[in-house]
Order: sequence, then structure tokens, then C-alpha cells
Amino acid sequence: MSDFETEIEKVVRGFVAQVADLARRAALETLSTALGSSAVLVAIVQTPGVSHFFGCTPLGPVAWTGVIGATAGATALSVLAPNFLAKTAGMVQPELAEATDNA
Repeated sequence: MSDFETEIEKVVRGFVAQVADLARRAALETLSTALGSSAVLVAIVQTPGVSHFFGCTPLGPVAWTGVIGATAGATALSVLAPNFLAKTAGMVQPELAEATDNA
């Protein structure tokens, strides 16, 4: 492989490592957004006067189980997906990601 090809490969791998790092940070923002949305949902739906204003009734235990399950599943997927995709695609190698972070 020529020096040019080696340099291009390093640049591309560095770019992919940076994109993967950005995806991890976005996953943390997704986690906080999901928790905040859940808190607002609980406040609106479970408060008797407020829930009546929005035309809904307080949820029972079975419905809350579905809400918590869906929120946890979506949040877990958003946190785990970037790492899974990076490993599955084989594009990001751990030592390369560390070298990019230290540079």
C-alpha cells in the first residue's frame, strides 16, 4: 500500500471514530430526553385536573408497565446501537478510537 493510501485510510478511520464518538454523546442526550418526557407524561396523565383538561384518564398498572417498557427499550436501543453498529461494521477499532481521542 502506498503512503498516500495509508494516509487516506488513517483519515477515513479517524473520521469514522469521531462520528461514533458523536453518536455516543447523542445517545446520552436521548437518555435525558426520554427521562424528561416520561416525567412530563406522568405529571400530565396522573394529575386528576390536568388529565381531565387533556381528555385522558389516569393509567393503571398494566398501562404503566407498557409505558415503562417502551421507554426503557427505546432508550436502551439508542445507547447500545452506536457501539453495536461500530462493532458489526468493523470500521472502528478500539486502539484507533483511543489514538484519535489522545491526538
